[in-house]
Amino acid sequence: MENKILFLRSGSCCYDSTIYFEQCISTELERLGWQTEHVSCPRDQAVSVLKTLYGRCYSVLFDINSVLPGLQDESGAFCMDQINGEVWHYILDHPLYHHDILKCPLKNFHVICLDEKHAEYIRKYYPHICQVICLPLAAKQAQRMIPYPERSQEVLFTGTYTDSDLVLCRAMQQPPEKTAVFRQAVQLLFDESDLTQEEALSRCTNSEDLPLFLQQNYLVDFFLRACLREELLAQFLKQKCPVTVYGHNWERFAEKCRKSIPYAEKYLRIRGEVSYERLPEIYADSKIALNQLPWFKAGMHDRIPLALMNGCVCVTDESTYLEQHFVADEELYFYSLGDMESVPGMVQELLNHPDEAVKTAARGYSCAAGHLGWKKWVEVFLGSRRDM
Repeated sequence: MENKILFLRSGSCCYDSTIYFEQCISTELERLGWQTEHVSCPRDQAVSVLKTLYGRCYSVLFDINSVLPGLQDESGAFCMDQINGEVWHYILDHPLYHHDILKCPLKNFHVICLDEKHAEYIRKYYPHICQVICLPLAAKQAQRMIPYPERSQEVLFTGTYTDSDLVLCRAMQQPPEKTAVFRQAVQLLFDESDLTQEEALSRCTNSEDLPLFLQQNYLVDFFLRACLREELLAQFLKQKCPVTVYGHNWERFAEKCRKSIPYAEKYLRIRGEVSYERLPEIYADSKIALNQLPWFKAGMHDRIPLALMNGCVCVTDESTYLEQHFVADEELYFYSLGDMESVPGMVQELLNHPDEAVKTAARGYSCAAGHLGWKKWVEVFLGSRRDM
């Protein structure tokens, strides 16, 4: 069979990021001679669209964070089983958010995730899945790389703001038994920040169906991430260290800070939402990029390759994956979730010593250029398929 891939999507989300990733992968495959086809499946028409593809043959059927692998036609058959080819489902969050899809017994199901512990979890609890690989997101370099000293933004953070108080309110409105689990699991994770969500929640239940239990208690993860993001940014504002933020809802954060940090708005520079494709140029005009992992203990998320590929100094919390793949204090800098008060000081030290920051940015870029581009991502993906 010719190398042919069908990209399937069910819509746009998160600043059009999944569409952007799809296009990056597609471009690199086309350079290698692959035939690519892209099909959009609107939610109310998805089954009908997929049925038009029944019987066709592809090497790979590829989707990112969609619900399409779980769709069934009127006969009860899984739609993607009726299209010939390996199904590769790329998930960008903890598997608990994808339980309803991962449990579907597709015949030729493969999963890509962003964290090695996520991969172990999927292999353990979804044994019908043929293959699971950990392959974090890659990044593009901006068309124009601004020299480090000339960059206009000193400290950058990109992402959506979620108000932890609203999440907590939702959690407290749950039935008493779920509220008790929420309290216990959150406390465990705050106390032992090296635990994964599944390790913490397994201590809170005797359920034989841990994946379902995690899904039902997703607010634990949601709350934890919201709190930590607030705490990281609040530390910068308390210490009067300016931060530029891009993303949805940061005005709400500014309002929330008004009472406890009355001078916060002077130091929080809100730039609003932008499409994902604009991020490389934004990072290429920033000196230091802050990252906070979404509680990935053995993985990496996209702010890190975006920073390194575009010549930023990346300051991030730790994971075993990052420790294995990068040289701390040479290619990037780590901070501890238990000591976020020290992060602004670390960043200010870099700003005060630009010569050292430039060297770190250059070493980080050199590493990224060889390992974190979409060309390399596709090479690793194809190599994983050959290793099956």
